[in-house]
Amino acid sequence: MCSSDLEARQIRSDLAVSTPMHVVPNAVDHRWFTPTEGSERHGVAYVGRIEPHKNQLGLIRELRGTGIHLVIAGPPHPHHASYEAECRTAADETVTFDPGGGPAEVRDIYRRAAVHVLPSWFETTGLVSLEAAATGCGVVTTNRGYVRDYFEDLVAYCDPGKRGSIRGAVESALQHGASSALRERILQNFTWDHTARATLRAYEVALGS
Repeated sequence: MCSSDLEARQIRSDLAVSTPMHVVPNAVDHRWFTPTEGSERHGVAYVGRIEPHKNQLGLIRELRGTGIHLVIAGPPHPHHASYEAECRTAADETVTFDPGGGPAEVRDIYRRAAVHVLPSWFETTGLVSLEAAATGCGVVTTNRGYVRDYFEDLVAYCDPGKRGSIRGAVESALQHGASSALRERILQNFTWDHTARATLRAYEVALGS
């Protein structure tokens, strides 16, 4: 099983295999991650553990001087304390660090933010992007990995290795706002109900063969 058609094609290409694969998508709890009607949204958020792979430092540096408020919500990776320190050193007064809490606090962060940004060096999906989209948040995500199978052209993409790309994608997402079609796509394709059915089908195929 793999999480997208793009991932399946990459596995076949990298490993030169023809093994049958069944796509079981990652998903979000759409009953929990819901928007708040009429609430005002401001600024940008990143939700997740602080570590080099997720590229929070690149995000902080790209938004420095823009005046855009950024919330970095999540604990530091236990093996990358120096990276968190570097992020804090690079941050100006527009950046807030939130160690994160339970699901309710995370949902509130999504609901308050205009845009969620995941500028990672690689993502198969980016579960936080799915969660943010389900709450009605605009999304910026990396162009490296397999995320396009999930978000198509309904989000802004950034190249984490290209100077100015993250900033440009964030500014574009803030200008255009969240797409109602994005949340609808999540609800129609990427809930845990869809994942459960796809998992069942994969086992049925495997047992049938």
